[in-house]
Amino acid sequence: MECKANYLGNMKVKVEMNNRETIIDAERIDGNAPMDTIISALTACTTISIVTILKRMHENFIGISTKVKWDQEHEPPRIFKKIDLEYIVKGEVSESGMKKALELTFKKYSPSAVILQRAGLEINASFKIEQ
Repeated sequence: MECKANYLGNMKVKVEMNNRETIIDAERIDGNAPMDTIISALTACTTISIVTILKRMHENFIGISTKVKWDQEHEPPRIFKKIDLEYIVKGEVSESGMKKALELTFKKYSPSAVILQRAGLEINASFKIEQ
């Protein structure tokens, strides 16, 4: 795998990976800031993992949305202190199935969650099931 980054000026970087371009903007004018991309990656990665597991478990899954809140240090390097994710699942999904999907996601199948946890970051996950 390979990634290229080119500084564009004005605190913006163009990142090229997998034949796609993304603008990372420290000032959040033309793109997300670098730390935003970590939150985005964690959110997308865990959500996709949960969907995959629920489908494999043949749960009657209709949709999912994810809400994320986090705390960061106030001084540089402004690392994350804690991340809370809440998954709102729509459908007739069993509570035990959702618990199993979360466990597998955060212990095995989501590389972004596993690596952040191994680095010592506190990540909390909860869920609601809406029929």
